Amino acid sequence: LIELVIEVRPLNFLDSLADNNQTSTISHLSEKEQLYQDEALRSLHKVGRFSSSTRRDQSSMVFTSLSHFSVKTQHSVQQNAAWQAAIKSDALRRRQQSILEDAPSLLNHASDELISTDTTNNIAESATQIDDLVQSVTTSTLTIPTRRQVCEKFTLNDEQARAFYIVCRHADGESHLKTNGKQEQLIMCVPGPGGTGKSRLIDAITCYFVETQRKEKLRKLGPTAVSASLIGGHTIHSFLAYVRSTKRQKKTVTAGSSNVENDWKAVEYLIIDEISMVGLRLLARLNEILTLGKRAPSEIPFGGINVILLGDYIQYMPVLDKPLYANLDSGSSTRLGTDTDVQYRVGRSLVLQINTVAQLRQQMRTEDQKYLTLLDHLRIGETTDADFDYLCTRIIGPGQAVQSLKEKPWCDAPILVFRNQLRTEINNRAAVDKAKEAGIPLVVIVAHDKIRSKISEDDAIYERLLHIPDNKTELLPGLLPFVPNMPVLLTDNIACELGLSNGTQGIFRELIYDDQGDTDGLKIKSEVFPSNTIYIRKPLYALVEIITSQVETSLDGLGPKLIPIPLIKKQFAVSIKQLFGRQFERVESGKKVPQMIQVTRTQLPIVPAFAITTYKAQGLTMNKIVVDLQVPLGTSQVASVYVPLSRVKIGDDVAILRPFDKKILQVRPSLTQDAELKRLDELDRKTKRQCISFTF
Repeated sequence: LIELVIEVRPLNFLDSLADNNQTSTISHLSEKEQLYQDEALRSLHKVGRFSSSTRRDQSSMVFTSLSHFSVKTQHSVQQNAAWQAAIKSDALRRRQQSILEDAPSLLNHASDELISTDTTNNIAESATQIDDLVQSVTTSTLTIPTRRQVCEKFTLNDEQARAFYIVCRHADGESHLKTNGKQEQLIMCVPGPGGTGKSRLIDAITCYFVETQRKEKLRKLGPTAVSASLIGGHTIHSFLAYVRSTKRQKKTVTAGSSNVENDWKAVEYLIIDEISMVGLRLLARLNEILTLGKRAPSEIPFGGINVILLGDYIQYMPVLDKPLYANLDSGSSTRLGTDTDVQYRVGRSLVLQINTVAQLRQQMRTEDQKYLTLLDHLRIGETTDADFDYLCTRIIGPGQAVQSLKEKPWCDAPILVFRNQLRTEINNRAAVDKAKEAGIPLVVIVAHDKIRSKISEDDAIYERLLHIPDNKTELLPGLLPFVPNMPVLLTDNIACELGLSNGTQGIFRELIYDDQGDTDGLKIKSEVFPSNTIYIRKPLYALVEIITSQVETSLDGLGPKLIPIPLIKKQFAVSIKQLFGRQFERVESGKKVPQMIQVTRTQLPIVPAFAITTYKAQGLTMNKIVVDLQVPLGTSQVASVYVPLSRVKIGDDVAILRPFDKKILQVRPSLTQDAELKRLDELDRKTKRQCISFTF
């Protein structure tokens, strides 16, 4: 194989179409998908979301008017290198501090607080000693006011307080699971809709462990970087010794691995948030790591660590995995199945070992009782005519509560959509609109692509690579529009420990770039970007203001919360069919296989956030939102409508793009969702009976 490596060069393309084109530029969609997206774009134009694009001519504007875009200097290059090193060092220090932190001394406190320890942590390896294999925990004997004070500090309601007491009493050796002087392992679930205070509960539990000198005994994990950051924890994947690559390579961990044992040696309690996005395979893999880290037999779930699962099953399911409530009944089949099948069954067996449930039902986020009732109906697919009529009053149009998207605050509200391609189309048009409103030309960063393929060089390949949706290119867009002060999302885990992760929100402030080799006359084929768009091929870094940043190191020369986002490099593969809509095949070992192109892309890990997908919005609380309730084909789960509508606190903060079918409000939970929710309800009732003597 002769490797062909070609770098992108200026291309000779046809002139772009009209600036205010109202249909999608995406090709190779099905006819129905194309129609769905084109109608959504037309609806946005109709309500004035892109009104600036038809009012102002940019043809005479020049690049020197852009104060937010600066040519790099030797000093800026050196500064960026120093900043990136400082951020990397800060993230490493934060991770080591939270994982490998030395256990603090256990001190005698005031007379009303006596701390005692049981340091027996060795787990026997003999299967005959299973009764003794549950992780022994450090216990503290504390007076009830100590726990009550934490409840009062975090203003926990009765449901939250019950869950809090269950965990903390278990940590103190006073659990409802204790019989004959022996305390059973806690495998707990805290289910509840968004806004019922699960994060607040996690904060209270964390505070209690800190106040009782047991911080190192508690670990918090989330399935995504954003979910982990919101609770001050880590991603599940960061502990899996897992490598994602196009060759499906994977690191393996064996018993006795010092790194794994060091990671988990002190941990006795594990909180896992957002369980709707945790799949059975992911849970099984985590269980494997915990078992190895604790040197425990496989019969003991989670290596004997006490586990608290929190989340809402009426949310989006995990990607490329089965949800925790999946029904794995195989009928009469007796075959063992694949490794994946085994992992599914291990994951489900772990879920079935939940022995404690504390339901959260009281809404703490939604302040509008009428809207809260609507959301409750929506969760179970039993919305009323009154619910439908109310949502219809939120449809944008003349005489409605929201008449257009031309004015603030609605012109700045994020638009929640179901498809990544539509999200990109809206973001591109919104960037054009903002540039014209500001009276400046649009700036677009062009990704730097190298390809490896057996096919001959063809400029059309590079052109089409730039237009592939970023969910197919490792979240690095081919064409990245920039407008000063526009909202953005990070698309890579730059430093999760510092709140700089995939999905983090920010505001773009400045771009530093290399003008060597850039030409103002360069044309890129686009039906959206104006003819005077300025294309930059060599960005150095972007300065993004991130309010949630936890960077503690002082970045010399930068204001607070201003973060330099560096270029990153990722690899992905695409088929000729993806690019050209027709298949090219080659013969290998007598079999036809699709012709693939291996691409290495360098780009800034950022996308505009004028529009985001409903999946990305999961777990976020927003001030105002615009939602399209015209659901595309294949989007018939209850989460499709419930997730976007539950992002706000009151109904007046929702604007609905266009009329919709009432049927989408009546999608019920799946049979497996319903069965699991009923099982958890029964466990919740059982737990209440067991904890009836608890006083909050």
